[in-house]
Amino acid sequence: QYQELQAFMQFGSDLDTKTRQQLERGQHIVELLKQGIHCARPVEIQVVLLWGIQQGIFDKVPLGDMANYIQRLTDYFTSLHKEFLEKLDDELTKYIGGLGKNILIQVIEYTLAFLIIGHPNYLILGIISGLSAIIPWFGGFLVAVISLLVSSVISTKLFLLTVVICIICPILDGNVIGPKVYGKTNSLHPLFVIFAVSAGGVIAGFWGIILSLPVAIVIRTTYNFYSKDIHKKVKTIKKPKEV
Repeated sequence: QYQELQAFMQFGSDLDTKTRQQLERGQHIVELLKQGIHCARPVEIQVVLLWGIQQGIFDKVPLGDMANYIQRLTDYFTSLHKEFLEKLDDELTKYIGGLGKNILIQVIEYTLAFLIIGHPNYLILGIISGLSAIIPWFGGFLVAVISLLVSSVISTKLFLLTVVICIICPILDGNVIGPKVYGKTNSLHPLFVIFAVSAGGVIAGFWGIILSLPVAIVIRTTYNFYSKDIHKKVKTIKKPKEV
């Protein structure tokens, strides 16, 4: 969207306030994404910076000062919240590891299932299913549509067997395998995983489902790390005097 607005700006100089703000934020995002060769920022620092750009923290920073401002912000979080950032990095690393395991499991699961019932595209469907694991709970929908369309033109028997696979496997993935895998890597309760995915879908649709677990992990890690400080702060709040 930023590039489209930038191209449009070449054909005219009169821009409304909202469009100009979008262009300026796009310029700041470009500066934010610049990193040195072979010295990428840690994941946790990138999360903090992306959150900051979303909240408009960098909007009033001159473009020429962005590199210095980002470095100062990075140094601040690294020194003051080093332990928290390390914990956050550990949890996100575990999540990525769990996602990799889940993808592998689904590739094997669907490949074998479709092979057993004699589906001609069992390997392709297994690979697509594995890649769709980035969408917890609903990842098998695409595989179901493709497999059912193909089987419907081959035979009624294969179509009915494919229907059974498309009903059972997504249920196992969403309610048993997925929660078990993520639960072991990030100590997430299965109900927590299901709730996070459902909430993400309601709040932000498709992208909410994909980002639901990483966001939930960040929120939970942040709360657990600072829970003592939060409770201590609550206790210091004086109760209102009774009249």
